[in-house]
Amino acid sequence: MKRTLSLLLLTTLLAGCGSSKPSPEEQLGVDIVALIKQNPTVSDARSKYESGIDAGRQLSVFVTTKPGSTEVQPIVDAALKKAWQTPSKLHFLYLNVIESGSQGSGESVVLDLEKSDSTYPERAQLYKELQEKYGPHAGP
Repeated sequence: MKRTLSLLLLTTLLAGCGSSKPSPEEQLGVDIVALIKQNPTVSDARSKYESGIDAGRQLSVFVTTKPGSTEVQPIVDAALKKAWQTPSKLHFLYLNVIESGSQGSGESVVLDLEKSDSTYPERAQLYKELQEKYGPHAGP
């Protein structure tokens, strides 16, 4: 009986291990990838969320466009807008867009989503531009 209870408890604990819900930042990555994949020039997209002492809270989105696709700005705008308008504790969004078959050259964008700070005039200016383009920031 005692062994049966132990096995039942262990089974219950293990069953719950894989059912955790993604963090808001991980979900943001899933949402950005789904949004980007709607663009007909995109052949593949994936995201990777990292957090910790060394990584901070960063979301990397990797996009591959179909051969001959040269217009990446709609892809960049879609990702930046979604990150800007979605509540999360994300510090950085790294967006990498490359053309299929290229040797890794392409467009890379880094968006610093930490709070605007007057000690960093570049960040304050960027926040102003993003607010004008995408509306209020939904971050923390």
